[in-house]
Amino acid sequence: GDTGSPIVTRIFVGRVQEKTTVDTLRKFFNGEATKIDPNAFVTDVFIPRPFRSFAFVNFSSPAVAKELMRQGDFIIDGSSVAVSAAAPRESDFSPRYGQNASYGLPSQGRHSRRFSDKYGYSPETVSFKSPDYVSERFIVENVTATVI
Repeated sequence: GDTGSPIVTRIFVGRVQEKTTVDTLRKFFNGEATKIDPNAFVTDVFIPRPFRSFAFVNFSSPAVAKELMRQGDFIIDGSSVAVSAAAPRESDFSPRYGQNASYGLPSQGRHSRRFSDKYGYSPETVSFKSPDYVSERFIVENVTATVI
């Protein structure tokens, strides 16, 4: 088995359009692969059904997969797709993906604890007061973040 193997040859492609086919993805990423390594090619393309706006693409070369993840964004069928690591569990432990791994994890932990302490024991508070309060606060935070 390849458990714990740092060699990643598969990428996750997000924001895929419903009209985009396996063929389209294969041709597009074959083109990108040969720019990076003339001998590299796509070994497999998988678009889950029912369609959920993403796909997986496997390459013959880990270096190609790594470089495409580094580039991150591509235009396919006229719309922008996002390329990232297909194996989040592995990337969490890989120093190379440190930014992705720490993105949101510590704060999510804090939030969920804070919410359960504050709201977990009193259903009335939750149903009548907190949703408005919480959504207002998030909107204000989002607006502030956007302005800055």
